[in-house]
Amino acid sequence: MAWLCRQLGVARSCDYAWRHRQEAPGKRAAENAVITAEIQAVFHGHRAVYGSPRIHQEARAAGHPVGRHRVAQLMQRAELKARTRKAFRPCSRDRSGAAGVVENLQQQLQHVRQGLQLGQRRGGEPFLHPVAEGFCEAVARTRSR
Repeated sequence: MAWLCRQLGVARSCDYAWRHRQEAPGKRAAENAVITAEIQAVFHGHRAVYGSPRIHQEARAAGHPVGRHRVAQLMQRAELKARTRKAFRPCSRDRSGAAGVVENLQQQLQHVRQGLQLGQRRGGEPFLHPVAEGFCEAVARTRSR
């Protein structure tokens, strides 16, 4: 061991101190291990969606005096990263299987226009017309010419 320490340029006492730290971690390391276990329980209990601010709130509510940055650091060390939600992207085509939404709106508009052109309904008076499964109440507001 003395030869290896001389080759690395370090004192033998550094090696002994390192071995001692590995066998018996300090008070802070022991606390970190306990807090990390609690962080992992909360993180996985909430389907890996909670980030460090929410986990910090959970820890404080449970009565554990721990700082926000310490929680963030322990999460990084444990490689816990919250999943983010997908960004909302509106699309013109229907890909979700809810077919007929745009067509229903076009039919409603066509019924309203026909009613106004034929003069069957007066302005501001509600009327019912069929849409998909039920009825939709629409209010026709027109200007009299």
